[in-house]
Amino acid sequence: MRARFIGSGNVVGRRPLGAILRETLEESRAVLAREDWNIMDYSNVIIETERLKIETICLKYVDKIYNEFNKEICRYLIPQPAKSRKEITDFINKSIDEIMKGNNIQFELINKIGNFIGVIGVYHINTKEPELGIWIKLSEQNKGYGTESLRGQFKSEVQMIF
Repeated sequence: MRARFIGSGNVVGRRPLGAILRETLEESRAVLAREDWNIMDYSNVIIETERLKIETICLKYVDKIYNEFNKEICRYLIPQPAKSRKEITDFINKSIDEIMKGNNIQFELINKIGNFIGVIGVYHINTKEPELGIWIKLSEQNKGYGTESLRGQFKSEVQMIF
C-alpha cells in the first residue's frame, strides 16, 4: 500500500512535516490495511489529545475555514482558496456525505480553549493508495499540532478497531 501526503509545507522543529506524516502512517499501516476499518461510524467523532479536540467536520467552522484556508496555506496544496463561504459550505456537506459513505474521514482541529486550528483528513480509504491531507492555520504552525493530530487520530482508530 502506498499513501500520498498532502500538506501545507510545515516544518516541525527541524523535521519536515512530510517525514513525520510518513512515520505516523507507517506506525498505523495495520489500521489502513484493514478492510473493515471504515465500518466505524465517523459521523460524530471527538478525539481528545493533550492540546486538541479532533472533531468530525461540520458547518460550525465555515467562517474560520473560509478565512484561514488562504493563498499562503494553499501554496503547496492542490485545492485553492474558496472564492465564497458557499464553496466552503458545499465542501463540508460533500465531506459529510463521503464520511457517511465510508470513503473519507475528515476532522476539524480545535484547541482546548475552542479555537479553530486546521483540518485533517484521510481520503480514498477504500483504495490501495489512500491520501492523507492536513493543513494548519498560519498562526498555529510550527507548534506541533499536525504531529499531535496525526498521532491522536491514528491512535484512536487503532483503539476503535482492536
